Amino acid sequence: DEQVKRYQGRVAGMNLPPHPYTIVDDAYKAIQDAGKDQSILISGESGAGKTFTVRVCLSYISKVAGSPTGVEKKVLGTNPILEA
Repeated sequence: DEQVKRYQGRVAGMNLPPHPYTIVDDAYKAIQDAGKDQSILISGESGAGKTFTVRVCLSYISKVAGSPTGVEKKVLGTNPILEA
């Protein structure tokens, strides 16, 4: 996906439109660089797009951190749990 590549390869000073990929990419880089767990809090009113944003973030992580063991499918499968 071209958009994933744009945000994954971004560097400081790049002028890209705001997108959840920016936040999730920063968190993923922090995991890689510092080896520390990261959290992303997505909040808002009913109908604000929280579920969609979670799906976007999980999809991004699954694309950039995909593994031969298929862990990305397990990550994407957590969405029903998050809805509970």
